[in-house]
Amino acid sequence: SVCCAEPRVVILAPAMPDAELSKEEAAAMQEKLRKAGQNTKIFQQKVKNLEDMVESFKTKRQHALENIDRKKKELAEKDAKILALQTKLAPVETRLSDNKEKARRLKQQLAEIEASFGQIIAAVGDSKKRTAYMDKEVTTNHVSRELTAQRGYSCKAGS
Repeated sequence: SVCCAEPRVVILAPAMPDAELSKEEAAAMQEKLRKAGQNTKIFQQKVKNLEDMVESFKTKRQHALENIDRKKKELAEKDAKILALQTKLAPVETRLSDNKEKARRLKQQLAEIEASFGQIIAAVGDSKKRTAYMDKEVTTNHVSRELTAQRGYSCKAGS
């Protein structure tokens, strides 16, 4: 890195070693040196700005790398949680499919039993009707015979 020390001023000797400079030449030379010093300061400021930018980018990069590491750790934790949930999910899915199969079989059995029960109810209804008719027939015949026995004659047609 470049330090921010005072700029160095280098005075160049003229090509003529023993010749004296005139005042105008000396003033022009001094002006050139002053401008060169200003240019040096500007370049040093630019270099300092570049160093600051580089340092800023290095800091941002370091923060970004730390953020990436943190995100990778979080991802690994999430992956572990997902794996644990998937491990727990497999038996639940098996149990669910077994229960669905049981439900399907039970619904089928229920439908068969309902059909059978309907047939039984219909048969009982028919039996009830026949029994009621037969009961009425027997009761009517019995009462008619008892009355015939009490009276001594029958009221039936053709008797």
